[in-house]
Amino acid sequence: MLYTIVPIEDIFSGAWDAGGNRGAGLTAEGLAAPPVELPLGGRRLIVSPQPDGSARLVRLISTDPADYLDPRWQPGAAVSLPPCRR
Repeated sequence: MLYTIVPIEDIFSGAWDAGGNRGAGLTAEGLAAPPVELPLGGRRLIVSPQPDGSARLVRLISTDPADYLDPRWQPGAAVSLPPCRR
């Protein structure tokens, strides 16, 4: 249970980007785009599609510990989606 004055839409929408801007990752209806699982080179990426066709990395799933130290795979990094996922 959450005891807060913050509206429930702001808590669960995922509408804030790293810079504090409202509206990042929203669909035309104002809803957050659902995360997408993207297999890439033996690792799985959970990405959040952006309105401009790009994506932001939400989570990395990998068995290689070195992947977690690679700056390309840190949360919030820009990831290009394959054409079929856009």
